[in-house]
Amino acid sequence: MLRSPTRWIWWAILATVAGTIGVQGARSAGPERPLRKSSIGPSSEVVATVGSTSITRDEFEQNFEQGVRNYRLRAVAELPEEFRPLFRRQLLEFLIRQRLIELEVHRRGLVSTYEEAESQLRKDPVFQNRGVFDEAKFLAIKHSQPVQFRQAIEQLRHVLAAQRFSGSLEKENRPDRVELRARLSHSLTTASLEFLALRWSDFAGDYPEPREAEILQYYHSHLEDFRRPEEAALSVVFVNQPPLGESRAANEHARRTWEAWMKQRADSVLAALRNGANLDSVAAALGGTRRNANVQRNDFPNYWRGGPGAVDAVFAARPGTVLSDPIRGVSGYLIVRVDRIRPSEVAPVMEVAKQIRLTLRGQARDWSEDQEARALFQAVRDSLRGTAYRIRYAVADTGAYPLPEPSAAELDRFYRGHLADYSRFDPGTGGVAVRPLAEVREEVRARWVSGRREAAARQAAQQLAAAWSRGKRDPRLERAMTFVREVGPVPAGAVVDTGLAGAALTDTLAQHPGLGQGLMTFPRGLIVYHVIDAVRDYLPSPDQARSALALRMAARREQRDEAGARQLFDADRAEFRTGDIVRYRHLVVAPEHPLRVHLTREEVERYFKRHLDDYSAPELARVRHILISPKDAGPQADLAARRKAEDLLRRIRAGESFGALAHEYSDDEATRESGGDVGIFAHGMMLDAFEHAAFQMRVGDLTGPVKTEVGYHIMECLERAPQEVTPLKYCYSDVATSAALEKSEQMARELADSVYHSLKSPDQAVQLARSRGWEVSEDEHPVGQRIGVPDQDRFFATLETVKPGHFYPGIQSTPGHGWLIAWVLGVSPSANPSWEQARTEALSRYRRQAGQEATRAKRAELDSLQAAGWSPDSLAALWGGFETLEQAPGRGLSSLGGPELLDSLVFGGRRSPVLKPGAVSGWIQFPGGLVRLRVSAYHEPDPVELAQQVESEEKRTLERNLQAVYDRFKKSYPVRILDPELRATELPLIPGS
Repeated sequence: MLRSPTRWIWWAILATVAGTIGVQGARSAGPERPLRKSSIGPSSEVVATVGSTSITRDEFEQNFEQGVRNYRLRAVAELPEEFRPLFRRQLLEFLIRQRLIELEVHRRGLVSTYEEAESQLRKDPVFQNRGVFDEAKFLAIKHSQPVQFRQAIEQLRHVLAAQRFSGSLEKENRPDRVELRARLSHSLTTASLEFLALRWSDFAGDYPEPREAEILQYYHSHLEDFRRPEEAALSVVFVNQPPLGESRAANEHARRTWEAWMKQRADSVLAALRNGANLDSVAAALGGTRRNANVQRNDFPNYWRGGPGAVDAVFAARPGTVLSDPIRGVSGYLIVRVDRIRPSEVAPVMEVAKQIRLTLRGQARDWSEDQEARALFQAVRDSLRGTAYRIRYAVADTGAYPLPEPSAAELDRFYRGHLADYSRFDPGTGGVAVRPLAEVREEVRARWVSGRREAAARQAAQQLAAAWSRGKRDPRLERAMTFVREVGPVPAGAVVDTGLAGAALTDTLAQHPGLGQGLMTFPRGLIVYHVIDAVRDYLPSPDQARSALALRMAARREQRDEAGARQLFDADRAEFRTGDIVRYRHLVVAPEHPLRVHLTREEVERYFKRHLDDYSAPELARVRHILISPKDAGPQADLAARRKAEDLLRRIRAGESFGALAHEYSDDEATRESGGDVGIFAHGMMLDAFEHAAFQMRVGDLTGPVKTEVGYHIMECLERAPQEVTPLKYCYSDVATSAALEKSEQMARELADSVYHSLKSPDQAVQLARSRGWEVSEDEHPVGQRIGVPDQDRFFATLETVKPGHFYPGIQSTPGHGWLIAWVLGVSPSANPSWEQARTEALSRYRRQAGQEATRAKRAELDSLQAAGWSPDSLAALWGGFETLEQAPGRGLSSLGGPELLDSLVFGGRRSPVLKPGAVSGWIQFPGGLVRLRVSAYHEPDPVELAQQVESEEKRTLERNLQAVYDRFKKSYPVRILDPELRATELPLIPGS
């Protein structure tokens, strides 16, 4: 999951602003203020009004500066410039909430008692002396300043009432923690599932499905086809350090000296191992051990240069032993330990059952289509008569065209003509190192032969094409071709011949039928062809007519399906009704064209600051890591992975090579070979926790273990590039255009919202739209129909609940068009559709029926086998074994859907789960097919993670509930934000809203 900036901003603002201005309602609320309209002097600018009260610029800015100071203390950093508009808007919202509390408290006549206020006043620091209440000082002020004392008490009575009311609101709207914990514990619990699925989509119903007995029979009659070759797992240590430089590699003597040195080092390592040394300990000084190199007799890694004897030694060794001799590698030598030998064996039926089933299904399909084609051929054979052609063609394979061996002089000329290809800059000497011809002779020969073969083959093919075009044969040139064939008669459009050349020629002649000749290329070389004769009134064989028959067969199937679908439709037309129809009208408030929107430079600059990421080169990081993944989903495996990661971090800090440890231990196969280097990345490209840690590091920093969804990471920062912002002067026009678009959209939204709240009836809406020149349209929506766009689906779902003659509650965004105000005209039942309207759905249902019938037939066959004594696991083996899945609540079964059904079966809801762990269910129908299901284990959530989730969700739920309360208050005490910048800034969404 990627980090959400909006989510981070919300909680940062929520915590900081709450700390800045205290509990809602804690503001002074004496009878002199603010329950009547404030007396505002000529210099006191008003930021916002709430009912009869005001929030002044001075009050707002003082709170903002205090909030920035609090942020600095909490985050140990400055408030980012791009977050300031959101921070200011959230601060204003909290001040508005204070006013709402005060106004509501006054309306309800709530006030604390004199005694409560005096008791609170006694706690004031003014009356404390080293933590002890100073009774004498309190009485002295009470009696010497009675008017001021009484005013303070009155103010406190209102403040305490506001605090108490705010506290009661919080208490009423705070979710039940026990219920919340139970719900989150349920949602975070996962289950290990095993299931056997008969998916509707896997059963066509057009040809017989292979029976389970046929699967077994095919397996036993083709055992050798499923034999796996013997395989060995090796651990390899490379002896090739220090490396051989390019300049020394070009020198034959230096290269042989280095290889002898590496051989001597390898022999020394083997001697140490024979004397009891540990392979991993010895390998640490050589770059570490490369593990799990799986090899077969004819498949060794590209760094292996051992001969047949070395291969025999590997497969003759006992597991756990080190080969007695070093093996030559592509560079240096290899020390090899044979960790595991798997002898040649026939794969169990479970591993090959899917392959067998696909093979038998293919054979059944081919047989069925062949039978249909032959029957059709007999019925329409006379209509297939036509012209056919005899064709001669020759192939010149440029990869195998015969050439004499190049002479020494020819190789020398080619080498000198391409000397740059065999030269490299040597940083050691500062000069150019040239590889001698003796070293690259085979490469030079291969390139010479490749180039000459292509030229010679093309020349010969051109000469042959010229000869054939004159009606002559040239035996010498034809013998030089890879092969020459005559085929036919071939009907127009039919397959000319088998093979790659035949397929290419078929495509060419299908586009240009008739007599003629030519020269064409194909992936293996060149084809010379000549259409030498035409045969009139030719009756093709069934195989030659296959493509023409395929078109007719497809048309017949379409007719057959249409007839079946029409029969299904005619049997019950009401089944194809779409449901009731909501008829509604709407007007659209369109945004102004950006060129007509007035903008000041300050507005452009503010937009630029809020969208710096859009005009910046992103911040980049490059790290390397070691990933340690838990072996399973249990807490013990997680703890073991963390401890292993901590041990690796300790070893790196003690001086061991990060790259060597990554190569040996990392579970990230994609980066293991590069020493854990993940490359350069920007924000949003990595897992959230991994990315967060990476962008907190400086070059050279080492951190970990960092936990993500895949395990624990040890991380080292290799490079960092800060975000680079394009100066505004270079992108001013782009920024201004975007700012105008945003302002235009906001203006349209505010206007639409204002219009919506002012409208009393649909007739008034129509009259207003006509006077303003706004578009008014009428539309229909089938009840229950959804289009898969969340915002639009929410609109339609709400529209379905609106009574005729009433407005849709609020305004609706229509991307690219503006803001929509809608009202419902009426709801009418849909009529039975016509065949044309229902045709697509009827065809889909008809075609699904055949597959579903075949699926149910297979279910019956499996049930009969189980009744005969087969266990569920044995039956699943014939389908490749049970599929496995780690499942969380709220998700459907893999490609089968049904999240609600699966939740009730596995996790339960108000009732206990239906399935008991370890037991295999009967067949359950999911949207995507039939399933037998087994819960193998449940995994409770991590207690620490659960506690964090409960705390976060409690805060989110409380804030959402309070927001609804304050929205109700705002209807009684209208809020107007007068500051344009604050009004234009939208509040961040509460996470999870």
